[in-house]
Amino acid sequence: MLQRLGAAVIGFLNQFDLLGESVSQEETAVKSFDDHSGSVPNLVYPGDNCLTYYTDRDFTGDHETFCLSAESNGLTVEASNDSDLLWWTSSFESGKNIRYEFRNKWDSGVGYDILTGAGHVRSGRIEKYMEDKVKSLTITYYDERVQGIVNLWGWTGCQDSGAGLQGPRNIYDAASTYTDDEAWQYGMGYSEVESVNVPLGYQITLYDSENLTGENYVVKGGANLDDNQFIDCVDLPGEW
Repeated sequence: MLQRLGAAVIGFLNQFDLLGESVSQEETAVKSFDDHSGSVPNLVYPGDNCLTYYTDRDFTGDHETFCLSAESNGLTVEASNDSDLLWWTSSFESGKNIRYEFRNKWDSGVGYDILTGAGHVRSGRIEKYMEDKVKSLTITYYDERVQGIVNLWGWTGCQDSGAGLQGPRNIYDAASTYTDDEAWQYGMGYSEVESVNVPLGYQITLYDSENLTGENYVVKGGANLDDNQFIDCVDLPGEW
C-alpha cells in the first residue's frame, strides 16, 4: 500500500530526548527485517569511497565501479549514448562514504528524473524512469558523523525511486523538515514512500498530512550488527 508523505522530520535521537521524547537503548537497538529484494549474491563491497552499478536487477549482469580519489571530493561520469555501460544501470551498491545522484536521459533534475541518497546502501532495482536510461552519475564524499542523510524509497526492500534527505548537523540545530514537494526535489514521488534507510543516531518521523499533522510513523537508526554492515532497510507497515 502506497504511503502518502505529507511531511517529514529528521533529527538526532538525543535531540528528541531533549524535546521530551524518551528513547531507550532497547528501542534504538537494531531490529531484524525481511529482505524483499530477492536472492542477493555474494557481492564484493565496492569500497568506502566507491559505488558499483550493475546492468541487471539484483546485482547481476555487467558491472563497473567508480571511486573518489584521495585528492577529489567529487566525480561525475556521463553516458554519451546507450552504448555506454552506465546507461543500462538497473541496480547498485554504494560505499559508506559516498553520496550519489543518478540522472536519467530527460535530466530535469527533480522527481523521477533523479535518484539521490548516501551511505552504505544497496538497491536491487531502481525505478522504471531511471532503469536503462541513466545519463549521468555524480558521487561526492559523505560522512554521516558530520551530517547524516536518510534515504526514502518508493518500494519495499529499498528499491524503485529514491531520495536522500539531509538531517541537522548537531543536536543544537533545529530538526530538518521536508514537505512532499521538497522531497520531490530530491527524487521521491508523491505518496510513494515504502521503505527507508536511517543512519545510526538519527530518526525520521513521517506524517501523512501537511504541516506535520495527521498519522505519523517513526523509524530510528541503530547500530548494524550484521556482517554486511550496510544500513538496514526498513519497510514501512501497510497502515501507519
